[in-house]
Amino acid sequence: MKVRFSQTAKETLVDIYRYIAVENYAPKSAEKLITEIENVTISLLTDNPKLGRKFNGENIRFIVVKNYVILYEIEPEYITVVDIYRAGRNWR
Repeated sequence: MKVRFSQTAKETLVDIYRYIAVENYAPKSAEKLITEIENVTISLLTDNPKLGRKFNGENIRFIVVKNYVILYEIEPEYITVVDIYRAGRNWR
């Protein structure tokens, strides 16, 4: 299955990048983190779509990559990353 990121998830990745690159003056670290989140998410879910735990009994599942919770939905043709939250943040 192919993994795609929703517009919301893409915007969240941009926000994460901006925060680390601009607020923490670490653009290389920000780029490395975003690349790792994307690559790990894609590689894990492409081969193992049901890897994550179910979220509140819905069709939404989640995995943790680094310090981020990746919410995704398994659809007939795609796995869609719905959103991304910093672990520890109240995302439920």
